[in-house]
Amino acid sequence: MTHSEMLFERYLQERRLAYLREPQSPGKRKRPDFQLIAKGRSFRFEVEEFAATHEKISGSYDPLPSIREKIEDARKQFKEYRDDCCAVVLHSCQSAVRTFHSHD
Repeated sequence: MTHSEMLFERYLQERRLAYLREPQSPGKRKRPDFQLIAKGRSFRFEVEEFAATHEKISGSYDPLPSIREKIEDARKQFKEYRDDCCAVVLHSCQSAVRTFHSHD
């Protein structure tokens, strides 16, 4: 379980929401991270975590490609669940903002 999944699970527990962790669904191959059932509806959540980057950034930084990649990964998990409400939970312990400092 990733750090982000543990945080999301704690969030659900603190709000006393009943959930299932990676439930098996008949006839489905994919298993999104979490499922909640409320008011007769199924809600599925895929938690995506951004890992720390150790690459040197010089100039501008565009976080959108990595965000799009995480959304695409989650979309693949939801393909078989078109009748459920599905949401992607994106998390990073780091800021998406990068700064460039010149030390002259």
